[in-house]
Amino acid sequence: MAPPSRTAREPSIPSTPEYTQFLQKLAAYHEKRGTNFEPEPKVANRRIDLLHLFDLVVERGGYDKVSDEKLAWRKLAQEFHLGTGNLPAYAFTLKSVYYKNLAAYEISTVHGKEPPPKEILEETTAKGSGLLTRTLENYRPSVRRETSALGLDSDGSGDDGTPARDTMATEETPGSGGRATRGLRQAPPPRQMWQPEPQTSRQTRNVAASSHTSTPQQHQSQQQQHQQLRGASTSYNPSSNTDNMSLAVANYEPRPQMPLTLRQVITPGNSAVEFARLQKVLRDAAAAAHGRAPLSTKGIMLPGTGFDGPNIYVRCLCALRSGIPAEQDYALHHLVKISMERGDKYRFEGFPGLAEALVEKVLEVSSLFYRVDWEVSYTDDGDMISVDTINGLNGTPDILQRISALAKLKVDDNIHTAEFSDKMLQINEAALTLRNMVMLEENAQYVYELSPLRDFLSIALNLPNLESVVELKHYALDIAEQMTKYLHLNETDPLYVSLLNQLNSNDRGAILTALRAIGRISMNLEENNLLQGVPVVAIEKIIDWTMLNDEDLVHACLDFLYQYTAVVKNVDFLISELQVEPLINQLVRLLHHGVKIIEREFYYARDTKSPAPTAIAALPKEIFSQLVPIEEPERSSQWLRCLFEEDPDESITQITLWQAYQACFSLPPGTSNVNMLAAADFIKNVSTTFEKASAQVQSGAAPKFIIKGIRMRSVPVDPKGEEASKCLWQGPFGGAEPCGKFFMSPEAMFQHILREHLGARQLDDGKFDNTATRDYRCLWDRCHRFKSAPATKLLDIANHIKVHLPPRHVPRKEPEHFGPPPAKKSKPSYIVSGPKRSLTFQVTAQDERQEAAGIPLSAVLVLRNLARNISKTDAEAATKLAGGVSWLDRLFKPVEPRLFEVLAHNKSLLYWVEEILYCLSISLLKIAFLLFFFRIFPSRRFRQVVWCLVGLNSVLAITYTIIICTICRPLYYIWTQWEGEHEGSCIDINAFAFANAGISIFMDLVTLCLPISQIRRLQLGFKKKIAVSSMLSVGIIVTIISILRFRSLVNFAKNWNQTWDLFDPGFWSVMEIDIGLICVCMPSYRVLFIRIFTTFKPSCVDSGASQKRFSVNPNLMARIDCEVPGREERRRSAKSEGIAYERNYNVEFTDRVENGSIESVAQMVEIQGGDGRRRRSVA
Repeated sequence: MAPPSRTAREPSIPSTPEYTQFLQKLAAYHEKRGTNFEPEPKVANRRIDLLHLFDLVVERGGYDKVSDEKLAWRKLAQEFHLGTGNLPAYAFTLKSVYYKNLAAYEISTVHGKEPPPKEILEETTAKGSGLLTRTLENYRPSVRRETSALGLDSDGSGDDGTPARDTMATEETPGSGGRATRGLRQAPPPRQMWQPEPQTSRQTRNVAASSHTSTPQQHQSQQQQHQQLRGASTSYNPSSNTDNMSLAVANYEPRPQMPLTLRQVITPGNSAVEFARLQKVLRDAAAAAHGRAPLSTKGIMLPGTGFDGPNIYVRCLCALRSGIPAEQDYALHHLVKISMERGDKYRFEGFPGLAEALVEKVLEVSSLFYRVDWEVSYTDDGDMISVDTINGLNGTPDILQRISALAKLKVDDNIHTAEFSDKMLQINEAALTLRNMVMLEENAQYVYELSPLRDFLSIALNLPNLESVVELKHYALDIAEQMTKYLHLNETDPLYVSLLNQLNSNDRGAILTALRAIGRISMNLEENNLLQGVPVVAIEKIIDWTMLNDEDLVHACLDFLYQYTAVVKNVDFLISELQVEPLINQLVRLLHHGVKIIEREFYYARDTKSPAPTAIAALPKEIFSQLVPIEEPERSSQWLRCLFEEDPDESITQITLWQAYQACFSLPPGTSNVNMLAAADFIKNVSTTFEKASAQVQSGAAPKFIIKGIRMRSVPVDPKGEEASKCLWQGPFGGAEPCGKFFMSPEAMFQHILREHLGARQLDDGKFDNTATRDYRCLWDRCHRFKSAPATKLLDIANHIKVHLPPRHVPRKEPEHFGPPPAKKSKPSYIVSGPKRSLTFQVTAQDERQEAAGIPLSAVLVLRNLARNISKTDAEAATKLAGGVSWLDRLFKPVEPRLFEVLAHNKSLLYWVEEILYCLSISLLKIAFLLFFFRIFPSRRFRQVVWCLVGLNSVLAITYTIIICTICRPLYYIWTQWEGEHEGSCIDINAFAFANAGISIFMDLVTLCLPISQIRRLQLGFKKKIAVSSMLSVGIIVTIISILRFRSLVNFAKNWNQTWDLFDPGFWSVMEIDIGLICVCMPSYRVLFIRIFTTFKPSCVDSGASQKRFSVNPNLMARIDCEVPGREERRRSAKSEGIAYERNYNVEFTDRVENGSIESVAQMVEIQGGDGRRRRSVA
């Protein structure tokens, strides 16, 4: 077939009578308007159907509306299939096509208005909109090449031109060069299509050029700078000289290159469908050229067209379920990549049957090691048909028994057959796909109800211990770790048993993942993870692993122990079958894991100020040698900084300062005089060196000229701020006056002492003569060496002198960063720091919210579980019944000091350790206070009331502990709910705290009011009753603290940070315990005071009261011998007034049982009667 002619119309433009008639009308309109018309313009090498373009724009509201809509022309360009390589340029070109050819026609025909003149329409660019309102008066084209700014007559070149442009036009160089400049930007021929630049950055550059040329001062300075004589030259280019450059030339920019669009050649190899379509178009065009009409296929779907086939996801699913090994290889290879790269969006629920197909594939692993071929049955018909059948609905509870009954195959783990390797590779890829997908939470929730998957995990974890299945076991453990948080497993569940068996492995990775999977059981469920049926061997190994230096493994073991010890039965089993003491010691040791010792200093007195020296310190020779080469006035500034410092309260006379300066630099040893500042300049330089220093006149009888704001240094410093060291030798040769010279290096001080104080002779090589023999004594301040036995050799005293030398100065490291120095200034040398005390405390691992985390937190939580649950175990009850030592005391008493140490020093674990001790203390306070009443009041009815209150407090304590242990479901939700990543429920903690505090305050008030009736019955004086009431009412302090604690519970449990909420309640809780212990022990203080103050003898009654008083049974309390106060005074009064008779009694109280009832008997025992006998009377 002959190829079509070159003039044949493109198939994208239909040849219809309507299209031909539209082009004829449009050509006649442009001929009448006098503008250029292009019937079929090209955009991106494609001809544009003007009729289709006109209909689309008019349908969308016209040119103005489409131009005002953002990205509307780009959408139109996409409808013409112009490509996406340079879509903004194509869109602007399409807009220009409409602007040149159809815009005026639209205004005339559609809107029925007169279009703007061609000077402001067709002869300008298509930028902008507003054609319906554009007129010569309100529209002014921008200063661009289309404004005819080349000297031609136009609106833009008249009075509306810019001043800079007029100036440039008048300064053009005459001649051909100027004409050439004006001819650079001629308008294109009328019938030549002119393409404007599509980029918008052109305008910005043009504006910048315009602003540059509109500054006359800058332009004139450039003229003066570049003006030079030029001769005639054919190569003269006026555009290279700004003198001959017009505005149009200055604004000229070359036309941007249109991007080259590379289109791939369509061949049967790269696009068979598109190649066939193009071939059909060519055949139809050739048939139309010869007058043969092509066959119409409209509405008929030809074979191989209209459906591209399934996507890769469906393709892999179908290939996996086909059972064909080659197709399964393809599917599993791509599924591994998809699950890894698209794991966040690849979900089981979107592809039904994918999870089941993967499980069926991994179940094939059993056929490689056993004589079995598992078949999944999804029918609920009672018993399984055969041993090889797995229940797909409810799972297979006897799967472990079936595996143990299977016949094993001989498998050589060193050499594998090709078939074995291929099958194992497919199984591992299927397991890896499952593992990657269950990492997504939605996929884990989808598959946890899949019973065959749980059976597979049990099968995989019980495969033979061969290297070929290690990878598969690890995948199975990873899957189990993600699934178990949605499962509730009892102690007979095959998966639970299989996970526990992994603890017997030697593979660290398998043990670690198995512990995590066991610890996550029922995490997202309301049921608790009871962890029952754990073998003793497994628990022993877990306890042993906590001693390893492996943080991951230790953390996993502690998580397991935390959940294990949360159940009372497990704790009972633990203390009955194992030795728990090593575990307690290890847990306490782990409280210090990763601890950091932080020391802080606290000053408990203010800084003091040392008195100012009376004389200026001597400048060391090392510093002097550094200052001499420096020029003034910097030398004097450095000298001032070395010997003086700022002090707003001190001053120095100007004459003293000037004389010291002259004495230092006037006659330096070995050198000529140094140029020095004049006195006035020197005094001014002082104020320049020190900001706060100023020259003043001190008023008085004799006015003094002083420098206010500086003081003398007690120790000179060098220009770098290093302090010098002072020689403390007592006089040059042992005189009474100290030396007082300063040195910057220990070597210089050493030579100074040997040479000037000891009179040693220095040799020419720099060494000292050691041959002379004389007595050498050390005269250093407060040194007694060689005083009684002087040294005879210079070497001996020299070695001793090195002890007194100062340490060598360590050079300071230069900071690596650049920038201004730190704003903090060093403390002045005359400020003496006050006494301080350093406190050290410990900080363990913390999270981003500065709360306890990591191994120490897990260890203290395990300790808390043990402290709470040991008292509830049967072993504890049996120990108490037998009268033995309590398990709680046996385990925690040895480590109690270490717990208190953590409580005192570790701020991170402060709250958690305090809670352990709080649970052991608060429940006994009220009971101890009530039991104290038995020692005071003998009333039977009163004792019954006290016993009732003791029982009520015990019930409240037990109830409080139970509620605390079950305050959240699951329990760990109480400290993980702030993360927002876990599910659970808690009771109203605020209401519980209020109820507990209210009941506690009520019980305190009842306890305080209880003894009032008994105190009234005592036969005591009023003052004594007040004293007894005051002693018993000290419990009011505890009640007041309970009320303050109740007030602190207003904002309790309202913030996400539990440590923030618990600060005030925790503070007042500790105060309540401490003050309560003091109040309970107060009656025992009397014995202590009697032992300390032997002269103190309390009395039972005063002189005006009766001498009768109830005393306590000797079996319950030691007898108190009461002595009548004022005995000596009465004897003296009896001698003066007459005969006095006196008798002394002891009152003893006993309980006597008669006829099944208890009777109270009070006996008065007379002390030292007249006949020497003790008389007894019963009341």
